[in-house]
Amino acid sequence: MPVEALTIVAATHELAHAYSHLGRDIHGGRWDTEAFAKAKLNIAEGIAQFYTETICRKFHNRFPAAENAYRALLQYQSGPYRIHESWADPELKVEERKR
Repeated sequence: MPVEALTIVAATHELAHAYSHLGRDIHGGRWDTEAFAKAKLNIAEGIAQFYTETICRKFHNRFPAAENAYRALLQYQSGPYRIHESWADPELKVEERKR
């Protein structure tokens, strides 16, 4: 597995945490640091994994190794790192936001 692909997956996952914590929502609010720290792992990791998968899919044509690395790593993960698989298809979510 190329180190560049692992870097994209790890950086995307950590940036998803940062954006979900410090980024503003549609109403201009932010996720309070104390509340973020107390959030259930399924929520915090689910959000990060959901967006990591979405970004890796979007990069597929330019750098397919990123999505391949994401999928390979996912096979070794459980629980909160896979909860997003029970959510709606991330590709559908992206398309809905464009409307």
